[in-house]
Amino acid sequence: MQLNSIKEVDTDLGHLRGHNLVSGTLGWTKDPTKIIILLDTGSDLSFISKSTLAKLSSDIKISVAPPIKVRLTNGETSVADRCLVTGLTIGDFRARTNLRILDWDAYDVILGMD
Repeated sequence: MQLNSIKEVDTDLGHLRGHNLVSGTLGWTKDPTKIIILLDTGSDLSFISKSTLAKLSSDIKISVAPPIKVRLTNGETSVADRCLVTGLTIGDFRARTNLRILDWDAYDVILGMD
């Protein structure tokens, strides 16, 4: 199924009957990137998937971060050793956020408790 807008994604995600998925955007440019965000109170850090990172403009700045092992919900582990600082918007809320780059594409962005 191909979805053409965030509204369609929101409608589709509504079938999950969960309140931990929201839509938002990354970047504060004229054309920000639309994303789906998992609000994860069980995570100590926030993450961005590699596939979502590839959708962002080429002028992003990625920095090296101390490597951490991340245990994924499917039981596998991944190492996150790079970080992106970017603008995040959810509704009227805007914040600058640090997102660890995660080699897992289940969600565009995972917002943890950091």
